[in-house]
Amino acid sequence: LDGAAGFGSSYPDLGERWISNRVGVVDPGRLVVAPARRLVRSRETVEQVPLDAVFLDPRTGEEVASVPAGRTGAQPSFGGSVSVSPDGHLVAVTTIRHTTVIDARTREVETTIPLQAPVWDPDAAFWASAWSPDGSRLLLGTAGRAVNTPELKKPGREGDLVVVDTTSWRVERRVVVPGGVRVLEWSPDQTVLAVGQEAAATVTLFDPSLRRQRVVELRPSDYPFDLAFSADGSRLAVGGAEGRVSVLDTESWELVHEPALLQGARIVDVGWLSDGRTVVASGMDERASLYDSSRNLVRAGPFPASDQPPDGRGYAYVVPGADDELVLSGGDQPGHRYPLDPAVWLATACRIAGRDLTRDEWRTYLPDRPYRRTCAEILGG
Repeated sequence: LDGAAGFGSSYPDLGERWISNRVGVVDPGRLVVAPARRLVRSRETVEQVPLDAVFLDPRTGEEVASVPAGRTGAQPSFGGSVSVSPDGHLVAVTTIRHTTVIDARTREVETTIPLQAPVWDPDAAFWASAWSPDGSRLLLGTAGRAVNTPELKKPGREGDLVVVDTTSWRVERRVVVPGGVRVLEWSPDQTVLAVGQEAAATVTLFDPSLRRQRVVELRPSDYPFDLAFSADGSRLAVGGAEGRVSVLDTESWELVHEPALLQGARIVDVGWLSDGRTVVASGMDERASLYDSSRNLVRAGPFPASDQPPDGRGYAYVVPGADDELVLSGGDQPGHRYPLDPAVWLATACRIAGRDLTRDEWRTYLPDRPYRRTCAEILGG
């Protein structure tokens, strides 16, 4: 189902703001939080852009609260991220030069942690954060320093995992990460921390003590922009700069299939549907796709994150909160919600095609089911 949003319904926008990184879950199905950048009409003249932590009811898209979290640059790809503590009580919001910690219940600012790079670099930045499994530490991922990095076999950049004690909010230590840090993701059993590099096409794996265990190389120049483990932890989806999704087997850390080209722009958000095999990927082109990682098959897409034409202001991100529909933000435009009931997709596809699947098409998409004329039944033919 490519092209315009032909079914489903609209989802509220954020007015003069747009979601600028993946959405965090505070209370499953009831409350989420998103980093939202103010809309910039003339980027050439704006040095810094206000960024808010916006709390939303994912069921309705209603804004519950908005907390100013600082300012970020006008030009960076993201410029802000959020992560939620294991107990759902605290939200860390990174804004390039600072990380602001917000109480999710009172919406009060708990503390602000400034970026303190060991060696000053104008490109140094907080890019991501994650909480230790017990919530006692906040991990802040940075990028910046230009170095000769033997592991990358060429001049490159490096960053740190900054470990912050959440009782005192003091920095305990730093763990150097060649290639810098763009995204952090814990495995479901919390035994592996996957780090997507900012300046290298690699994913580095750490144990809970932050000892480096392995470096997984991706396609050259396909830098990771988002990571997501499947619910059972058996696979890791990587959204890349080239519009591809790489799916890794977490036992061997080898590719399950060759990376799948899903979209024409970098993929900034990846996640899994409840079936455990379908990856949702959305990107800078304000579109999303569904990829069957078991059959190496694009199930749908790219389809729009809004019922209005993309305007290039803002990216597409998934708003988590429901198993029966896919909710997408659409930059500064209304987003869109798509039902995930296969019968609805089939009926819509039949109305568009006006015919049954051929037997070859059926074998491609439904190889385990006996062939039948489904569209003829729906269309009354």
